[in-house]
Amino acid sequence: MLEKIMKPERLRLSDSVRRSLKALGGRGIVIIEFDDAIGPIIKYYYNRRSRLVTELLSNSAFTVELAIAGKYAKEIILRDNTRVLLKEFKSKIDGRIGINYVVLEATANADIDALFKILEAIAKKITNEKKLTKSFLSRIIHEAISFAKHRNTKICVSK
Repeated sequence: MLEKIMKPERLRLSDSVRRSLKALGGRGIVIIEFDDAIGPIIKYYYNRRSRLVTELLSNSAFTVELAIAGKYAKEIILRDNTRVLLKEFKSKIDGRIGINYVVLEATANADIDALFKILEAIAKKITNEKKLTKSFLSRIIHEAISFAKHRNTKICVSK
């Protein structure tokens, strides 16, 4: 069983997408997938230096706790004031539906509405995907952040 545990894969984002995410107040991104044998695991992550990502990578019990909290909350503020946004997505696992999460760390002054739209766009695109790949996921994240950036730019210009 332990041989099945895969090391989380680091996602790479372009400089412009990283800058856009940072400008919106986003820090780290994590994809938590449910594994039938061992429960919720981190499958992919972006920004190891984010407090959230660092904690999740070093503490597998925290991954489980966050997945449990995700059933009841879409935003959590941790004891250290780390702000966490969660969006559920579903996938088919051996004929049944698995509950998974896209998780994002947000700064104190983040544009929460824009970040939730990014999470929703990512979750919508990856729901029911049979197998997520690093390249597919990176592309979806790029599209979601780029769309949010352009949408925010239009909103700002029209004021």
